[in-house]
Parts: sequence; C-alpha cells; structure tokens
Amino acid sequence: MSENRGRRGGKSNAERKREHDARQRAMGRRQRNYWLTEDEAQAVVKFIDQLRQGDEG
Repeated sequence: MSENRGRRGGKSNAERKREHDARQRAMGRRQRNYWLTEDEAQAVVKFIDQLRQGDEG
C-alpha cells in the first residue's frame, strides 16, 4: 500500500488534485497567477464571489 494513501486505502493527494482540477476545467475555469497586494486580492475574491452568485441565479 502506498504511504500517501493512508490506512484505509483512500485516494492520494495527487488523485484528489487531479479530480479537483478536472471539476474546475469542466466549469470552464483555469488556474491563474497574479501579483496582487493584499487589498487587491481581497477585492478580487469579493468580485469573483459576486460574479459566481450571478451565475447561480
């Protein structure tokens, strides 16, 4: 049994990450990296939350 699978034989971190990435791609999302100040980062998070709430309604 692989060390990173734990005692119960669950999924490895790599497997969980692959599945998470696939779900994000299925929603049309891509991971992006930006250099932001803390204030900018908070504003971006708030803005994205507002955009995504609009997608649900």
